[in-house]
Amino acid sequence: TLSAVGAAQSAVVVLAPKRPAVTLPAARFERVTAPKTKAVSRPESHYIRNQELSETDLAERVEYDLDDVDRAWLARLNAERSAQSQTEISAPMLEAIMDGMEKQWFDLVKDAQKAVSAQRQEQLAAESACAICGEDECDNTNAIVFCDGCNLGVHQDCYGVPYIPEGQWLCRRCMLSPDADVACELCPQRGGALKKTTANKWAHVLCALWIPETGIANAVYMEPVDGVEQIPKSRWRLTCHLCHRRAGACIQCSHRQCVVAFHATCARRAHLSMTVKPDRRTGEPVFRAYCERHTPASHAQAIDTSAPLRAESSRRSALMAASHMASLDVGKDKHERELVTQALAGSEEASLQLTVRVFDPDRPLLNEYVIARVAAQVPQQRIGLLQRTRLVAMVARYWALKRRARHGAPLLKRLHLEPWTASATQQQARELAEEQRQHV
Repeated sequence: TLSAVGAAQSAVVVLAPKRPAVTLPAARFERVTAPKTKAVSRPESHYIRNQELSETDLAERVEYDLDDVDRAWLARLNAERSAQSQTEISAPMLEAIMDGMEKQWFDLVKDAQKAVSAQRQEQLAAESACAICGEDECDNTNAIVFCDGCNLGVHQDCYGVPYIPEGQWLCRRCMLSPDADVACELCPQRGGALKKTTANKWAHVLCALWIPETGIANAVYMEPVDGVEQIPKSRWRLTCHLCHRRAGACIQCSHRQCVVAFHATCARRAHLSMTVKPDRRTGEPVFRAYCERHTPASHAQAIDTSAPLRAESSRRSALMAASHMASLDVGKDKHERELVTQALAGSEEASLQLTVRVFDPDRPLLNEYVIARVAAQVPQQRIGLLQRTRLVAMVARYWALKRRARHGAPLLKRLHLEPWTASATQQQARELAEEQRQHV
């Protein structure tokens, strides 16, 4: 029956196939006898101490080690160089370049921070005084106004500002020519309180007031400057004894027996005696300027005759750097480019001036002097000096990006642990760099 068949099928049991027994492998070992070493024993007469390397030894030693990001970037760089049939860059060479940049930037920033701090103090002292009369005293009717474009500070009466406008106030240069670099027709100094002349050129208000043949057409608005064409040729041929330049029109010492010539703006920077007093009879203003030899004893300010030269050397260093960098790329033969690179590598003062101009601890930027110096220290590895300079410039951009990702922290641990990296001077440098970015 069907019930008997179902009972027979349910009684069937399926058995699993037999598997071989699993046996553990036998343990095997070999007795190794270590070679006998001589134990280090401390002499009883003296102590053992670790002597740290000197600064000279550390400067010559490559302390930088590549990380995974560096190796990935190096692989991409070598792939591009191989596609262009150029020599690949080895890992020790990249380590040497990064190490040289870190140490060069470390040494440069220490001097740059001191210069930035001194520049900060000078700017605070200069910003509180009028750029025309040099006085820092003011009242409600003749206040000192500051340009929102270049931070120029002038008295209302000195620059011709009858009333202080609501909102921002711009000087004439920032209003009419904010991007172009204008020059005074009467002196070689850049910047300052400038106004238009009747010939549609630019001139300092200070120069227009102190040169006898020039003047101001409208005394209320202190513009335009007129009388430039009436300046005699003999005045144009005078050489300033402060900036040593034969440019513009100079004034001479008011002493009867002295013929020393100087620009009005140079005299202001050197803090020479420059007084304006009304005439006893006519009441007209009488201008008196004296050289450092004939300065009256009542003059309170300390004279600094090298101030105009320092300002000019800073401007020339920037121009020289731009021309040198252009000569490294095109227009010169190989031998001449190498000579230029050697000249760049030895210019410490110009490198410091360039760094101070764009110094920002969080955004490091290597100038061409540091790049040329690092390129001269890199092992040759069948790469010419010009190609090494271009390679170092390429690595410098990668180095700057890596430093920015670390918020300006050094890539070498030894330099990162130096106490000066977190000083108050660096905070002042950040504030000054932020102000410079806002003014640009």
